[in-house]
Amino acid sequence: MLQTIDKNKFPTTDEMFGWIKEMCRWEHRKTGTPESLKSAEYIAGKFREFGLEEVEIEKVPSMCMFVDKCELSIDGEKLDTMFANGTNRASDEGTFTFGSSDSEDEFIYLGKGLEDDFDKVDVAGKIVVCDIYFRYMPVSMFEEMIPDELVEQLIYDPHGRLKNAEPILDIYSPNNWPYNYFYAQLKGVKGFVGILQDYVDDPDWYSEDYTFFGEDMGIEFMKLPGMWLSKSTGEALKSKFAEKGVLKGNMQMTSRYEYKDALNVKGIIKGESDEIVLMHSHHDAVYAGGVQDASGMSTVLALAEYFAAPGNKKSDKTYMFGAMDSHFTDYNGHEGFIKRRKELGDKLIYDFVVEHVGKDVCIENGEFKETGEGVPKLMYVSAADPEMIMKVREEIAKYDIDKTIIMPVEHEEEADYTSDSNVISDANLFETEGINIVSMVSSPAYLFHPSDTPDRVMKEWLQPIGMMYAELMESV
Repeated sequence: MLQTIDKNKFPTTDEMFGWIKEMCRWEHRKTGTPESLKSAEYIAGKFREFGLEEVEIEKVPSMCMFVDKCELSIDGEKLDTMFANGTNRASDEGTFTFGSSDSEDEFIYLGKGLEDDFDKVDVAGKIVVCDIYFRYMPVSMFEEMIPDELVEQLIYDPHGRLKNAEPILDIYSPNNWPYNYFYAQLKGVKGFVGILQDYVDDPDWYSEDYTFFGEDMGIEFMKLPGMWLSKSTGEALKSKFAEKGVLKGNMQMTSRYEYKDALNVKGIIKGESDEIVLMHSHHDAVYAGGVQDASGMSTVLALAEYFAAPGNKKSDKTYMFGAMDSHFTDYNGHEGFIKRRKELGDKLIYDFVVEHVGKDVCIENGEFKETGEGVPKLMYVSAADPEMIMKVREEIAKYDIDKTIIMPVEHEEEADYTSDSNVISDANLFETEGINIVSMVSSPAYLFHPSDTPDRVMKEWLQPIGMMYAELMESV
């Protein structure tokens, strides 16, 4: 029988949402910045306030990108643009400058920028403009990954909302980008401009660094300056290309790649056993990050406060609570956190993770429109613990966390985000270490956009998800 949590003893929705707003007071929480330090210190302060022991901010070197200039003018018109993360980098670290105020280059439009498109035209020495398309993933594809006899058991959708859900706009996985960029680099192109065709109508798409997808093509660094344009800006520009063919313009970008400290925060509640059950999320964000991932951190804080209170913790295990860093700088913080645990001989046996407790959206007329529902969620659970899979199913139903798909995962050694890993969440590197996981994650299309504010958080799920995780942690 699962431990039943006393709702009156668990942090309230308002308290959890208050932590989210506190974390979102800064414009961003980027790795290697003063805001990241403030975020880490805030979480460490909360851990100490709750009574956790051995609270530390652990530092891990991580390569960070800083952009000092990003300007684009084509055919005499200055365009609203944003840099593409990880680009304009010629070596491991350093400052890299492209263009000047009086430089002029030729710009050429290549449609989707498929390999054949580059073979048809001499693009050497020019700046290429390409359309960027994301993938759409039907929710049914996740159901197809589950054996027919287990569908009813592993999908919790009592109101049939998943069956009627629109395909998920996947702004995270490669599609024609970044391969059109890699083709451009290999063909001697000087710069790359992408038009975001099926995104909201602005250029603010702050993706993770995609360099590793080019390794099989011989790409060590994304050397070309890369910038984004909105669909409406791009369509107007394409009309000029249709009329004139090649356009002339000015592109300027200055970026710095420097090693800075990723800041992981950890604290523990000691138990009689030295086996450790970890609960974590990540605290870094490139914008305010209400959903990514102040929402996940609010669950970590709630569980830390709950279990630190006298009489609430019933398990003999040692509980560790963590806030990871470096989500956008190659997960160096996560790697360093795991390495540090090994050095100290910490016996991590389970990793519980919550990411992105958000509202569902669609895109209409170039804007995000909320659907009135919560976002569909995947819940990765280690197949090595079938009893935990059943407990997760019971708990999801008990707290009515609808639109949730449980994905049992077989242990994969050396799988990571550059491979076809079956754990695409913050638990990835922990799973590859052989640590059992329970990891809830969702992927609303606004996570790389400035509109990821506290208003996007699905408030009514905060306390139920927290209480559900409390019962699951106690069951280990």
